[in-house]
Amino acid sequence: MKWLDGLRRQITRGATVAALRAAGSLGCVRSRSLGVSLGRFAHLLPWLRQRLIDNLHAAGMDSSDSTIAAYFRRLGLWIGHSLGVYQAGFDGSLAGTQLDLDPDSVKHFDDAVARGKGVVLAAPHLFCHEIAAALIHRRHPVTALVRESKDAGWAGVKDRWYRALGVQTVLRPRAGSAAGDMIAMLRVLRGGGTLGITPDVLTSRTSGLPVNIFGRTVLLSPGMILLAMRSGAPLITAGSQWLTDPTCPSRERLRVVFSEPLELPKSADRETALRDGLQRWCSHFETKLRQSPADWLFWLDKGWTKVLRQPATIGHHAARAA
Repeated sequence: MKWLDGLRRQITRGATVAALRAAGSLGCVRSRSLGVSLGRFAHLLPWLRQRLIDNLHAAGMDSSDSTIAAYFRRLGLWIGHSLGVYQAGFDGSLAGTQLDLDPDSVKHFDDAVARGKGVVLAAPHLFCHEIAAALIHRRHPVTALVRESKDAGWAGVKDRWYRALGVQTVLRPRAGSAAGDMIAMLRVLRGGGTLGITPDVLTSRTSGLPVNIFGRTVLLSPGMILLAMRSGAPLITAGSQWLTDPTCPSRERLRVVFSEPLELPKSADRETALRDGLQRWCSHFETKLRQSPADWLFWLDKGWTKVLRQPATIGHHAARAA
C-alpha cells in the first residue's frame, strides 16, 4: 500500500537524520564505532537475518554463517564511515584510511579517461560505493546524477552528503524530462568527464528494459548503455574487494577494483543493442557478486526482495549448479 510505503520512508528518513545529528558530537572514531555496533545489532535481529538468508538462497548465492556475518559487518562499517564523512567530509573522516584503489586494475580506468571521450562508471550498490566515488574523484573528477527530492529537509541532507563527498553533481529535476537528463549527462561525457551511475535500481516498463539476473526477469534502465553508445565513452564497472586491515586484524578495509572497459559501438538496431549491452553488464555483475555475495547492500532492499520471492527460471538453477 502506498500510504504504508510512505510511512516506512518517513520513519527511515527520520531515523537517518536523528543518527546524523547524534553523530555530530561523537567525532569520526566514535561514529565508526557506533556504525559497527549498529551492524552487530542488526545481525542479532532474527527477521532481518532471515530475510538476508532467504534472499541469498533464492538468488543461488552462498548463505552460510560466514557470509551473513560479513554482510552485517560491512553494513556496520558502511554506516560508521557514512556518519564520519557526513560530519567531517571525506578528507576529514577515517574512510580514506580504510579505502584504496586497486593498483593493478585502476589502469583500466586511467586508460579510459586518457581517451578523452569521458567514462561511464557503473557502480552497483555495493557497501561504501558512494564513499568509493569520493576516493575515485581524487584521481579523476566524478560527476553524479542526483534526483531532486520532493522533501525539502531530505534534499538538504542529500546536498550536504554530496558536498561532504566532494564529488560533482548534476541535479535531475523531478519535473524534468528524459531528454533533458540525457543532454546533461552527455555534456559531462563530451567534456571528458566521468559520470557515475548506479544501474541496479529497479524501474518500470516505461523506462526500463527486461534483463535476466539471479534467474529472474527484471526491468533496469538502459541509460548507461545508451550514453556509452551515443558518446563513444567506455563503460567501466567499479567493484569491491574486502581485505583484512593490517593495522587491525579484526577490521576490514575496502579496495576498489575496476573492470576492463565494455565497448558499446552504435548500432542500427538500438533496442537490441541496448538490451544486449545491459544483459552483458548484469551477467558481469552477477558473476562478480557470486564470488563475494556479502558485498551487496541491496540484499535487504524491499523491491529486490519482492523479485527474489518469485520463482526462479531453469537458467537460474543451471547457473547455481555451475
